[in-house]
Amino acid sequence: KLGAADYVLKDRLHRLPVAIRRALEDKAQRAQAALLNSQILHAKREWERTFDSVPDPVFILDGESCIRRANRAAATLVGLEPAQLIGKHCYEVFHHCSEPPSHCPHPRLLASGKEERGEFEEPWLKKWFDTTATPLRNPEGVLEGCVHVMRDVTERRALEAQYRQAQKMEAMGRLAGGVAHDFNNLLTAINGYGGLLLNRLGEDPPCAGMRMRSARREIVPPP
Repeated sequence: KLGAADYVLKDRLHRLPVAIRRALEDKAQRAQAALLNSQILHAKREWERTFDSVPDPVFILDGESCIRRANRAAATLVGLEPAQLIGKHCYEVFHHCSEPPSHCPHPRLLASGKEERGEFEEPWLKKWFDTTATPLRNPEGVLEGCVHVMRDVTERRALEAQYRQAQKMEAMGRLAGGVAHDFNNLLTAINGYGGLLLNRLGEDPPCAGMRMRSARREIVPPP
């Protein structure tokens, strides 16, 4: 009970070397097991720290779209703790729906067996996401699920929309400038021919009075 590895009776002291050797072997095995457990725990903590350090939301999903692991960014995005996401369907937590939406790459990955991507807007979060689903296979190569990574591209989409709007305005400006230039050319020709006609009519042409009366005529709107 106090932790002794073995005991030897006084009348059987010939077992002493065997008992000591076995006790030392047991001690070495316990020390090796403790070292392995410590290394495994350290590696687990390092993996979790690395996993939670990824700025993009990351879900590890099984074949039924259930969340097996989720990093800190994914939990923060939906306002939960990582442990609260385990076992839940990703489309219920993230999309607030009862089945995977059509734009989700995970069902396409399960059908194709290869990496799938998609870009979509999530209205309740008011964000756009570029998502990647990478196959997750067991040592035998059987598809078990996927690693689902989501990147927030809301700012990029807004910049693209601003750029497209600027392009439209630039195109309209060029169109308006071209129309104005062509119209100005027409006016220049009209003014030129009008000046030539006036020069041919002389200083006091007979149609001058008609021109003045026409210019002064009031326009009466129809009843």
